[in-house]
Amino acid sequence: MNPLLRSLVPGLFVLVHPAALWAAQGKVTTDQGVAVEGARVSLADQAQALARTDLQGRFDLGEIAAGTALVVRHPRFSEATATVPADDTGWTIALTPKQKVFEEIVVSVGRGGGAALEATTAAATRVRPLDQPAPVETLTALVEGTPGVSENGQGGIFQTYSIRGVSRQRVLTLVAGVPINGERRAGVSASFLDPLLMDSVEVVRGPASSSYGSGALGGIVQVFPRTFSALSVDLGYSTVGDGRHLRVGWGSTPGAGGESWSLGLAYRASDDGEAADGEPLFNRFESLSAAWSLRGTLGESDQPWSLSVMPTFARDIGKASSEFPESITLYPEERHLLARWSITLRKGWDLSVYAHPNDLITESREDGTVDTVENQAFDLGGSALRESTWGEASLRWGVDYAARRGVTAEEAGFKTLDDGEEDELSFFGSVRTNAGPLVVEAGGRATAFRQTNSGARSRQDEAVNAFVGSSLPLAAGFELTGTAGTGLRFPSLTERFFTGTTGRGRVIGNPELEPERSVSVDLGLRWYGNRAFAAAHVFRNDIDDLIERIRLDPDTRTFRNLTGGTLEGFELEGFFQINERWGLAWSGHRIEGEADDGSPLVDVPPDRLRLEGKHQRGRWQGTLRWEHRAAVDDPGAGEQAIPSAELVTAALAYELRPDWKLRLSGSNLLDRRYFRSADDRAPLAEGRGFSLGFSWSPAVGPTAP
Repeated sequence: MNPLLRSLVPGLFVLVHPAALWAAQGKVTTDQGVAVEGARVSLADQAQALARTDLQGRFDLGEIAAGTALVVRHPRFSEATATVPADDTGWTIALTPKQKVFEEIVVSVGRGGGAALEATTAAATRVRPLDQPAPVETLTALVEGTPGVSENGQGGIFQTYSIRGVSRQRVLTLVAGVPINGERRAGVSASFLDPLLMDSVEVVRGPASSSYGSGALGGIVQVFPRTFSALSVDLGYSTVGDGRHLRVGWGSTPGAGGESWSLGLAYRASDDGEAADGEPLFNRFESLSAAWSLRGTLGESDQPWSLSVMPTFARDIGKASSEFPESITLYPEERHLLARWSITLRKGWDLSVYAHPNDLITESREDGTVDTVENQAFDLGGSALRESTWGEASLRWGVDYAARRGVTAEEAGFKTLDDGEEDELSFFGSVRTNAGPLVVEAGGRATAFRQTNSGARSRQDEAVNAFVGSSLPLAAGFELTGTAGTGLRFPSLTERFFTGTTGRGRVIGNPELEPERSVSVDLGLRWYGNRAFAAAHVFRNDIDDLIERIRLDPDTRTFRNLTGGTLEGFELEGFFQINERWGLAWSGHRIEGEADDGSPLVDVPPDRLRLEGKHQRGRWQGTLRWEHRAAVDDPGAGEQAIPSAELVTAALAYELRPDWKLRLSGSNLLDRRYFRSADDRAPLAEGRGFSLGFSWSPAVGPTAP
């Protein structure tokens, strides 16, 4: 055919069939209906993308002929083909992940916790308690195997975590979008909620203050509670401290109007454990926690809403320490009540409010004296988040408000913190767009912060955070990511205003403290294969105005903005599905930290390498894990040198019948003497232990974060 005639044929076709071209709009999701962002939609005979999906998985091809053959590509999914339909009724293209785990690679942006599957530029990992070879008893034990994440501080159920060498209150912990605060200088952990009531935990590594606000200077750990759609039971016993647990879950499936409910109850207790050398460990505890949720839609408008309530109570909590039994720190009681209500309105608005009353009693015993401090606080807040599109760009913007009221610490009838208050108001926004195959995202947050304590001058601070990131799909399943951003942490009420007794002696607050700030860069390379996945990240984090505790005399400490420092390192992770029965996973990190004066920074974890093999045959499942923890030869202030360690863990599960499972696991099988962290008061970790568990779960519904 003559080239000129060939070019005129489409136009003649349109004149004869005026309805042949239409504005083709569709959506790309996973097999489970989760929106896929960053998928490329192109003509079947061309590599160049006609469109890319946004945060909701939507794409717009403009005017295109019905019946046109298309190809949809994404690094994590198998290539899919489709044809343009004759009309715009419910056009959805489903992608099948190359590996099931690829569907779990998600990042939540904003405190609302709304998750979207996206070609994220951040270093993020999602872990699930159900995927662990054996049940874990704390949140720290669940996340510490993530690349760049390690235990920090002393042992016990209150042990905290570090992310890329940043720990304590510089890591933000959230439960279903609710920020968890506390007056413990060691930092907070959401271990008051039993891991058996957690659906998944998301770890974002690196400063994330532009998305989450103050406290995300080193990263975030966010817990998504589990929902149940039928009766299920899990119980177990461990030789470590004679630990025992019982979890019961029950719920309903969505009815005609979308309503459903879920209730989970968990009881867990442990006596004092024992180190590999036979020394007793003061890490006893007893806890009871619950997670109740109700979900539905608003009237006939199909606007989903949810209400979550999580009450928890723990008592007789021991703080493991190398100074036990000469010095003892005991927490007789800890109580939390988290309540959060959220709704998704038309035009992309997500609204949520929360309340979190909590209290903690601390007893410090030494030389026959007992000092008791009672802490109380009422935390509350809310957020409004809007998602929209502007041309080819995806926009997210909104406002966050977090407050603390009635923050009190009382010792011997004297209030060392007296009705403290805190307000944090933030306006944030981000934009994500495409430049050819390159995905670019940028955003920022402006924050006003106020603190006050009875009888003291109030403090007001302002801060601006920003970030920029990009993701570039390469050939053969490779993806290159890069991000740069700032982090922020305002001083806590304790650091500025508390004066009293702690587990480490007497502390005097410093009202003149300035906020801590950081600037971080991250470069990542990922590869998504049909049977394997591999990723590597290199990072650098520069922190200024670090708040450190210093000695005024042998028994008294205070806080000051002492110095800054630099943390840098790399992380590796991946897996290989050898065949249907065998799989191999690996992870590791190397992190170095140095203060501006050349001294070692504190909280930098040992280098680590972990290998894990999995095998499944019929009703049997087995896991064998080997881990190498390098020695710490250059500890920071308040730390000690610790030797290297080789740790071996194994687990075996047998399916007695559908939905009935029996588990046997062993930890520290080589009975090594090792330390969980370099803290100078950290005792040796538990020695060899075994656990036996049984579960019955006929149907468990997914979580809607």
